[in-house]
Amino acid sequence: MSTRLGNVVDPWSVIDRQGADALRWFMFTGGSPWSPRRVYKEALDEVVRQFMLTLWNVYSFFVTYANASGFDPSADDPVPVRERPPLDRWIRSRLERTVETAREGLEKYNATGVGRDRIARFVDDLSNWYVRLARRRFWDPGGAGGADTHAAFVTLQESLVAVAQLLAPFTPFVSEEIWRNLAAGRGGLPASVHLSDYPQAEHSVVDRALDEVMQAARQIVELGRRIRSESKVKVRQPLLEAVVHYPGDHDALRPLLPLVAQELNVKGVVFAESAEQLGRWRAKICSSSIW
Repeated sequence: MSTRLGNVVDPWSVIDRQGADALRWFMFTGGSPWSPRRVYKEALDEVVRQFMLTLWNVYSFFVTYANASGFDPSADDPVPVRERPPLDRWIRSRLERTVETAREGLEKYNATGVGRDRIARFVDDLSNWYVRLARRRFWDPGGAGGADTHAAFVTLQESLVAVAQLLAPFTPFVSEEIWRNLAAGRGGLPASVHLSDYPQAEHSVVDRALDEVMQAARQIVELGRRIRSESKVKVRQPLLEAVVHYPGDHDALRPLLPLVAQELNVKGVVFAESAEQLGRWRAKICSSSIW
């Protein structure tokens, strides 16, 4: 490997500093194999910070809370996906769409697009939306959380196991570590992720309508935070309510409003219905508005 200026980058120094998986991920997702690219240590540091550590932090979070709560995925039958809360159903839907796209992409030798555009995006969704919003459900002293907590643990465990399989051709060492701790030997699964089949999408779990309204909820949260920032009202200060204009199906979005309220630190989220409320709008983004 060399930079455009001809300075040689010793691969062993990169492996010692950032690890072999970071180097592999950079080479797979940093650009097409036939396109020139700059290779330098800071770029690999960014790979570690943005992707490798994000994945590892989700994995560490799960292991920490699973051990604290005594969660054993093989002890009970998993809660059926259709009976789980909307947030769980959404991340599973995103996972299955990622699996479907990853298989299609790899069959066409498009490893760059699969890694950068699908798997990395799913890991970001898993960390910065699912785990952040579901974090409280994982604290389960004495088993008080019941089915809701169990569903959260099962959903995150399933997601991490599938991610380990998706990433096995890209980052074999991190994938193997996750697999051996969470899946190896359970339910007849092989001891190594590299002996398992590449995952197949469960199309029955895909819920495109839920994907759409969750995206609307995320846009509302983004806009609400922007308004708070512009108004110099910090998120830690609770507010009474947020009023939202959403031209789509209100009944479909309504189950997600508690998540929006949680993220915006308001007691409630209501839809704008009257002319008085319409006159109080302050901003608009895509298909949703919030004041």
